Amino acid sequence: MPQELANVFSRYGIVRVVKPPVALPPYALSQYWHPRFHHDPAIVWLRQLVKQTFDRYPDTDVSGDAMPVPARKKGATAKRGASSR
Repeated sequence: MPQELANVFSRYGIVRVVKPPVALPPYALSQYWHPRFHHDPAIVWLRQLVKQTFDRYPDTDVSGDAMPVPARKKGATAKRGASSR
């Protein structure tokens, strides 16, 4: 989980933050949702909240190391951040 999120949870005593024993490669953050919820006001609000929370998270190019992504069905959407970007 991103360091920033782990720090928030640790303040509530939900998780304990520890340093990994090895260096971890960078990774991209993405949001995924079913097309049927694309315009649902609650889901739009949640996506925007997550986007705002991680807007300052460093962009990471993992394209060279990334695993192939399976093809999506027509209408499926995946974005880094909410659809307002």
